Amino acid sequence: APVATEAEMAKSANVQYQKFLKDLKMPELSMKSSEYYKTIHDGMTLVREGKIFKSSPFDYFYQGYNLVDLQKTLLASQLHYEKMVDKDRTNFFLGLVGQNIQSAGKRVEQDKARLKEAWAKMGKALEATKTETGKLKEEAKANRVRAKAAAAELAKLDAYDAANYKAVAKLKSEIKDLDSDNKDLETNIGKLENITKSFS
Repeated sequence: APVATEAEMAKSANVQYQKFLKDLKMPELSMKSSEYYKTIHDGMTLVREGKIFKSSPFDYFYQGYNLVDLQKTLLASQLHYEKMVDKDRTNFFLGLVGQNIQSAGKRVEQDKARLKEAWAKMGKALEATKTETGKLKEEAKANRVRAKAAAAELAKLDAYDAANYKAVAKLKSEIKDLDSDNKDLETNIGKLENITKSFS
């Protein structure tokens, strides 16, 4: 058989790789490492589980399970495997690990298993993210209802009549707090929605 060119091999390896991602229902992740870690860090901060010792389903991805790297590794090992097949490297006695069809193929299977396991864990983390997003949206809604009520109450008062100073001060400070909380909620909702978007 004619030996394939580098470009043909890269294309063929990519086809196998894309097929596997499709089976996993996993998108190809093209984010930079810094972006990846920022997103994971947001997940660790905002998505917490457990009663007393809170942990995050995102902790796992900060400690060596970088999905972007796992994808790149799989694509590289798939390409290497195809090269071994193309060169008819069947013998075991080259003295170099991974330099024959068997060991290169085994490596691909291991990389697939690792990616599959990590992606399943990410599925759980994304479920928890959606739940948390819903919770914060409810909080933001309740916050706006309270702010509206306080503003309506304030509007009924003559704010410039000093006799009303206690109520005016209380309502104004309540509205300020609610607005500040709402800003935080909106920021965090944005971060959570970005996590979901980044991995879907």
